[in-house]
Amino acid sequence: ITQTVQYLHFSTNNTIGVPVDLWLPATQKLKPETSQQANLQIQKLHKKADLSIDIYYKQMNNLIDYAEGIEYLGISNFWENKFVQGKGTTYGLDVMLEKKFGKFKGWLGYSWSVNNRQFDSINGGNVFPFKYDRRNNISAVITTKIKKNVGFYASWVYGSGSAITLPVGRYPNASNEPFNDIYIYGKRNANRLRDYHRLDMGIKSTKIKKHFTRVWNISVYNIYNRQNPFYITPGSDEDGNRSFIQVSLLPFIPSVSYR
Repeated sequence: ITQTVQYLHFSTNNTIGVPVDLWLPATQKLKPETSQQANLQIQKLHKKADLSIDIYYKQMNNLIDYAEGIEYLGISNFWENKFVQGKGTTYGLDVMLEKKFGKFKGWLGYSWSVNNRQFDSINGGNVFPFKYDRRNNISAVITTKIKKNVGFYASWVYGSGSAITLPVGRYPNASNEPFNDIYIYGKRNANRLRDYHRLDMGIKSTKIKKHFTRVWNISVYNIYNRQNPFYITPGSDEDGNRSFIQVSLLPFIPSVSYR
């Protein structure tokens, strides 16, 4: 069982638009965060394979979030008034299996986790998932030797979509400019982005010379060009109708390096 105190607060916007994460200091008005965490770990170690299972539960207090209706951008001398404090819980299960023998080595990991928040003045005081509540996460890595000095590796990662708050209605602004409407939001973080996943592969060649070691590395990031979501923004579809547009980063990227 572990108890901690943190004098930095983490805050992030929950709505559509570019994600903005901030680290803010504790003040007289915004008390330091505290947490209590309990862990139970079970390990089975063997010369051929290792298995690890970790169960955890964490209670957090004095967390911060933007008050309802507050714009997270802009300059204010009273920035503390933009935030309210509440509590949160996170709990889950981590499983890791590592294979250490044979031509192909690697490991497989799976995590199931829940990350909730509760603020008296947000979401009607009801519990809601935190932005980075991602229930299922999988990671797999495989390595093998092609030749004595040449190795191949591949890794695949998967994560459930992050929680996000999408508008449930709108009305025109005073200037009547298109796509500058005033949005009406529903329950906090009641929606989800698309799931995240990608596959990376590479070949690494290492050779020991008389006075140095040289390494060639050829790799491909996101080999099947998955368009993973970065954020959602208002826009229009091919027919000109209003819709939400997904913005993605880092597509298929090949690279070559010499060291």
